Amino acid sequence: MIFNSYSFILVFLPIAFIGFFLLSKVNRSYGITWLGFISIFFYSYWSLYSLPVLLISILMNYNIGKKIYTTTLKNKFNLLLVGVFLNLCLLSYFKYANFFIDNINYFFSYYNIPVIDNLDIMLPIGISFFTFTQMAYLIDTYYDKSRYYSFKNYLLFVTYFPHLVAGPIIHHKQVMPQFRNNDTFKPDLKKITVGLIIFIIGLSKKVIIADTVGLYVDKFHSNLSLNFSPDVILSWFASLSYLVQLYFDFSGYSDMAIGLSLLFGIFLPFNFNSPLQSLSIIDFWQRWHMSLTKFINQYLFNPLSLKMIRYSMGKTIFIEKFFSLIFPILITFFLLGIWHGANWTFAIFGIIHATLMIINHLWRNRNFLRDIDDNTFIKNIYWLLTFLSVVFSFVIFKSENVSVGILLYKGMLGSNGINFIIPNIKMLIILTISMFLILKTKSTYLIVNRFFDKRKLKKLNYRNKINNEISIYSVLSGILLFLCLLQLSTPTTFLYYQF
Repeated sequence: MIFNSYSFILVFLPIAFIGFFLLSKVNRSYGITWLGFISIFFYSYWSLYSLPVLLISILMNYNIGKKIYTTTLKNKFNLLLVGVFLNLCLLSYFKYANFFIDNINYFFSYYNIPVIDNLDIMLPIGISFFTFTQMAYLIDTYYDKSRYYSFKNYLLFVTYFPHLVAGPIIHHKQVMPQFRNNDTFKPDLKKITVGLIIFIIGLSKKVIIADTVGLYVDKFHSNLSLNFSPDVILSWFASLSYLVQLYFDFSGYSDMAIGLSLLFGIFLPFNFNSPLQSLSIIDFWQRWHMSLTKFINQYLFNPLSLKMIRYSMGKTIFIEKFFSLIFPILITFFLLGIWHGANWTFAIFGIIHATLMIINHLWRNRNFLRDIDDNTFIKNIYWLLTFLSVVFSFVIFKSENVSVGILLYKGMLGSNGINFIIPNIKMLIILTISMFLILKTKSTYLIVNRFFDKRKLKKLNYRNKINNEISIYSVLSGILLFLCLLQLSTPTTFLYYQF
């Protein structure tokens, strides 16, 4: 079951919503149990095969977390290591086993050694997200940043359906304390209204823009597999189209997750904040897939960087720079790249962004021309360089294999010549409108924060202004919902489901 389907919008969601508040009225515990049950149903409806993997992962992590919470300090670290190791083993088996076998077979075939048969593995949907969420829980429990929960609470924490299959990656302290608030279990008209608005905005991004652009992108890449060699204009046009598709697809899912959770009175952490308005690659990664970036920073980059800084202290400037900056970034972004999938294209994607990040950090730490950063013209240059770098980097992210990526990169660099013909008028109009929306409209992050700013809402004028804005958004959302429902006969999955 996917968010952009009739079965979800017209059947599942109303039942989940009504059931939660009716049962919560009787007993809060019933409401929590209902949300956990309905979330499990949501996941199993999509993939019954994946359900045992999810449940085994939950049982394993719940019991390890419980032992970490209750055991003596001496054994906590060992239990944490066991928990992280088992999670990585589970993730590696399903996501990377055949990738490893394929690379071994490439080596074997070179030396005429009999190859190994691939394993019959189907990747469980959302395994990266629910694994990272639970690893964060174990680490937080070790550092006494979490508390022990009953099994039904933990089950809900992991399986809560708005975030289960494509994020955001959540920490217990961001969500679970909200279920201890009595107001959560009572319908809140403002949260419900804003939740519906945000959900419909996300649905519109997915159905009206991402899916429309996706038809062109899929057709273009199917031609690439037939050894079609695009010129420089067509190459950049197609590459920009894919970025726009991915942007609105992922942004749409993130909005829908936030909106759905608000219907139940719960604020999820934001995962998307207008990343294509960024003036640097560093800023881009602070706005794109924010929960993953924070997870990687907190649990990988920062500890690794600190260790490398200590190691390189007192050595030459080059060695200090390499171990304190370059090495941690390369490792972090290589792993971030292959987190997205078991393919060398994702590893290269990570290396490209690692290189861009290193350049960005070195430029920020320069001792010359520092005053130019506040100049409007220079800021526009920074934006353009960042935007073009992101478009260029996501070519390999989309490519089926490295050869296809190289073919498209050659076209973008002019190897296939240039043909001054507009590739597709309809797509040009759609991309123009899309870029306007990307660069000139407010992110959901800002909208929700404005609507629920407790300090400003104490002022009557501000409160009236927000209520008027909500009314306008409600009317526009009704129109958008009508347009979306007309196009849901053939729903498409979200691109980040595959990760």
